[in-house]
Amino acid sequence: MLFLEHLPDGLPPWLSDPLGRAAAVERQLFDMVAFLHRREVLHLDGLFGNIRADDERLYLVDFGLATSSRFDLSDAERDFAARNAGHDADYASMRLVNWLVTSACGVSVPADSGPVARDQFVRRCATGDIPADVPPSVAEIIARHAPAAARMNDFCWRLFDGDLHAEYSGSEDTAQITADRTRSRSPHLPTRT
Repeated sequence: MLFLEHLPDGLPPWLSDPLGRAAAVERQLFDMVAFLHRREVLHLDGLFGNIRADDERLYLVDFGLATSSRFDLSDAERDFAARNAGHDADYASMRLVNWLVTSACGVSVPADSGPVARDQFVRRCATGDIPADVPPSVAEIIARHAPAAARMNDFCWRLFDGDLHAEYSGSEDTAQITADRTRSRSPHLPTRT
């Protein structure tokens, strides 16, 4: 028998206030990523549906896909864990940026055509070209995470399109770099247009 603390799904109120909660969501997402990274754990499923919240904190749940290089792994599994060490950080960047682009920047994702416009906007931001009408606090966060978000959006859509051989292309240093950037709060801000 397994007992778990009950965590209500308090994330929707957090996500309904992107301007007020963006910095807190960023900090807590990457605190979770850094915590897992220091323990050599890959969650591999950090979608917002697997995050719960109360009034103060975010909580990552559903470790059904988790793995660790510290587990008793085959050579192939160990190689997978090494190649995907930055996955959780890039996935968190993708979820964070996609949320901000749609909720704070107003880029829609039509049900009939998918996230084409959103992904184009994220790619544009990844090059440092963030539109001037993006609120400054949101622009700073997007600037920090858009390159990883663009990379992960592309990877996810290759999988969604049926590419069974698609491989995540992030680096092993992604989690540490992202955690350092988030902690330092001194982003390299792009030129705004």
